[in-house]
Parts: sequence; C-alpha cells; structure tokens
Amino acid sequence: MLTEKKKEFIEFMLSAQVLRFGHFVTKSGRNTQYFVNTGNYKTGAQLSRLGSYYAQRVMGIEKPRVGLLNIGAEEEKGDTLRHETYALLKEAGEAGRIHFIGNVEANEAMMGTADVIVTDGFTGNVMLKTMEGVGKFLLKSLKEMFLSSTKTKLAAGLVKGDLGQMKKLLDPSEVGGTPFLGIQKPVIKAHGGSNARAIENAVLRAKEYAESGFIADIQANIEHMRVQPGMEKN
Repeated sequence: MLTEKKKEFIEFMLSAQVLRFGHFVTKSGRNTQYFVNTGNYKTGAQLSRLGSYYAQRVMGIEKPRVGLLNIGAEEEKGDTLRHETYALLKEAGEAGRIHFIGNVEANEAMMGTADVIVTDGFTGNVMLKTMEGVGKFLLKSLKEMFLSSTKTKLAAGLVKGDLGQMKKLLDPSEVGGTPFLGIQKPVIKAHGGSNARAIENAVLRAKEYAESGFIADIQANIEHMRVQPGMEKN
C-alpha cells in the first residue's frame, strides 16, 4: 500500500511538472538527470496533496484530514479563490486522492478539526501571527493575574508545572520551523525573530524530516516512473 502511495505521489509530481527528467546542471555545477521545482505547485489542490503526504509520511497520520480555511463551514462561503479551491479539493476527495472534510473556520483550526489546512499565503500568515499574538497575550495575562496577590502567588506555586506545559504549548519557539517540501535537501523555514530555543527546535525538525524518508521516497521511486512525452528534451 505504501509503495503504491509513493508511486502515486511521484506521478502527481510529474503531472504538475514539479518533477522533470532530462539533463540539468545545478548551481553547484553538479549534473543531474532530474529536477524538482516546487514553485510549480500553484493550486490549493496540489498543495493539499503535498501536505497530506507529509502528514502521512512524516507525522505518521494514516488518513490525514484536509480542510480549507474559510470564513464559514458552508460550501458557498468565501470569495472566488475559496470557491474554486473548494471545488478542486472536493473533486480530489471524491477521487480518493485526499480525505477532504470541507471548510474549516479559523476558530476551529487549533481544535484538531483537520490535520492539513489549505490556505493562501496571505491568509495563512495572518492566522499564524494572530495565533502567536494571542498566545503571548494569554501568557502575559496569566502572569499578571498570578502575581497580583499573595493568594494568587500561592496558587501559582501549586500549578507551576502545569503552567510550564501550557507555556510550551503556546510558545512558537517550541516548534522552531517547518520544512519546504519537495526539494532535494532538508530546508527548514524558521521565524525571523527566532531565539536560541527556536533554532534548537528547528534543527530537531530538520533531523526529524531528514529521517522520515520523505525525500528518499521520491529519489528511490523515480525508476518506477515513465518519462512523459517531451520531458526528455528538457
């Protein structure tokens, strides 16, 4: 089953012209018979399959739930981009390529409703920054509350360990970064304001990604793929 999934993923990369065969020379001067350009992933449906495969291969989720970030759960909600993306994701879901669960609102995104959330870069960035800000606000408010009186200071001492776990849950530095998918080497994107703890965890994410076999799956199964007409000329 996993082998079929690998082959299906490679075929998907070929159809999107992300993976191309021919003769290429990299910037370092190395000759290669194939080239991966993840910039050709342009639609929400393509990105959802990439995210779904990552959740399955790296995170170990057997059947990742894919949701589309939107302003409401109903199919007709959102603008033209959301409508077109919804239709493509629904089609991919009906074809069995992904497990599409429909629209996901921002207030549900952190509640485990979906394993993979599809969004455009602008909306996704705003959502992540908002989550980061809310986390900082909650931690600041809790600290002020627990230091406000002798009673609350005593209470803080009783729940100190639990508060530490909550802080880790809300702290983006505990994640560190996230990988760029589809390129030949592990590359982790960290926050521009990363501290030492965030960089440490970004390194751990890189190790986790490298050991997952995600890149090796692509490389090891290339021989199973046929060169599409015209590809050998590129």
